[in-house]
Amino acid sequence: MSGITKDFAVQILDSVAEAPNYGTDVTLLRIERALVVGKGMQSGAPSVDLQMVDGDGRKFVVMTTGSLLEMLGGAIAGKRQRDAAPAAGSAVPPASGVH
Repeated sequence: MSGITKDFAVQILDSVAEAPNYGTDVTLLRIERALVVGKGMQSGAPSVDLQMVDGDGRKFVVMTTGSLLEMLGGAIAGKRQRDAAPAAGSAVPPASGVH
């Protein structure tokens, strides 16, 4: 399969215990560079090229839309907000002395 990635599934996990334990059949890649390409899409929207390398020095690239990475960033921000929010029913001190 080739071409630009226009969609992908996002799954939000609560802890490392829920994350997959990748086996030896998976090649880990390190991102070397991310290129934000202005007007990289036919629509004129930015695209993003993630340039990666494996442990043997082989090079790979994932091309995706800027919108998908913005959506992923929004999911990460939302997870952080949910994790920082007090649990339902817990006592939360007022933000100021004014009631």
